[in-house]
Amino acid sequence: MSNSRRGTFCWDLFDSHRGARPGGDRPLRSRPPTRLRFTDGVELRTDGRLRVTRRADGYYVVGQGMSIPVATHAEGAEIIAEFQGGGQ
Repeated sequence: MSNSRRGTFCWDLFDSHRGARPGGDRPLRSRPPTRLRFTDGVELRTDGRLRVTRRADGYYVVGQGMSIPVATHAEGAEIIAEFQGGGQ
């Protein structure tokens, strides 16, 4: 499996439940987007705790507003440990 992206992604900043929209009078919130949607149909939720998730094109560490492609589940677990201060 490869983590290279053939498509592009767009931040999901304009959800109606957040109240912000292009040309609207309400400002965007400063918190990071909670969902990444790629043009190839893959969608990643980046809210919540850090975790390893597998998609058709590979593994990702997602959570806390981040999405990090990794080669294996074990590599993802190592990255999470580093973020949590245990990978020294």
